[in-house]
Amino acid sequence: MTPIFRGLLVATIAAPYLCLLFTALFQNGLADARISDALGFAIGAGTIALLWFGVPVFLIGGLVSGWLEALGLRSRKAMITGGAALGCSFLAPFLLIAQKDDWIFPVAGMLAGAICGWIYWLIAIRQKPEGKSPITSL
Repeated sequence: MTPIFRGLLVATIAAPYLCLLFTALFQNGLADARISDALGFAIGAGTIALLWFGVPVFLIGGLVSGWLEALGLRSRKAMITGGAALGCSFLAPFLLIAQKDDWIFPVAGMLAGAICGWIYWLIAIRQKPEGKSPITSL
């Protein structure tokens, strides 16, 4: 498995869980949120979201990373920005569904997308010492 494919796969798997975790935390208010409740919601609903949105997120994430590669943008900042834009665009339609002036969904998508962009950069692009895994060579 190539590093690019591995990075896309890990970022795609992490995306729905992070989106739903941030959404649960923001909806309950950060001061009042119970982390255990938010994690329980994110794990349960995240699995359903991964099954539903996993393939589209993977394919569009591949297009975004290919586009950034074609432009020669391989920096951590470019991947984080691309991930944030992708996450925001995936959750922005939920703003319309909510039918209230609630910016939780796009912001949660941006935060999760930025983290997933960083994960992709960490696994697929970052130069690492020979024989080291991406995580142990931070």
